[in-house]
Amino acid sequence: NFYYKSFDLFVTVSESFRHIVSKKTIGLDRILTLYNWSMVERDASSEVTPHLFENKGTHIVYAGNIGVHQGLSKLYEGMVNVVKENSAIYFHFFGDGTDFQVLKDLVGKNNNIILHGRVASTEIGKYLEAADILFLNLIKEPIYECIIPSKLQAYVEVGKPILGGLEGEAKNLIMQNNLGEVFEPENIADFERATLKITSSTIDNIKEIKQRSVDLYAEKFSRKAGVNRLDKFIKKNI
Repeated sequence: NFYYKSFDLFVTVSESFRHIVSKKTIGLDRILTLYNWSMVERDASSEVTPHLFENKGTHIVYAGNIGVHQGLSKLYEGMVNVVKENSAIYFHFFGDGTDFQVLKDLVGKNNNIILHGRVASTEIGKYLEAADILFLNLIKEPIYECIIPSKLQAYVEVGKPILGGLEGEAKNLIMQNNLGEVFEPENIADFERATLKITSSTIDNIKEIKQRSVDLYAEKFSRKAGVNRLDKFIKKNI
């Protein structure tokens, strides 16, 4: 409470947290929601490698921490069922974490689920670009309804269809902007439904998602948009 009483203006990274802060008897006009920008903001002139994966098919890429809070091993059964339904679907995981070995032990020699391990931050962009679908997931916990995972901003910047196991504000961002498919975290049947649906997206739908993502990133998530909004917010409240 000391800190809340000691400062004039506040910045939060989601609308959910903005409303939580407002309950400290702070007017909403003194609180700015400033979304994080992508940590892999790309140079528009950088070279893209669209055909990076060996097998022909639909490549679903997850990039980031593979920990207990992401709960990827809990979806393994669903991944197996998806590739049984369509053997041209491949799941790629880039990253490491406390759940990595658990997932690796489950995967075994399944050639449709590939764990690439950790890669340099300077390299991850090319794998996101090469993906057909970008994937993220968080376990079912109330706090995650208020959080927008940092990788979501990176995925929006890339502009590929997003497959998200999310709830709350992050889920709404994907749905309201028609950026892909969402499913209930830890719900294997819903994961399978969403995955098979998104992998059947038409070329026209994918192009539309790309354009919507470009527009959304420029308007809400980019570094430039964030700096401009913060500048206006401070000047308005001086």
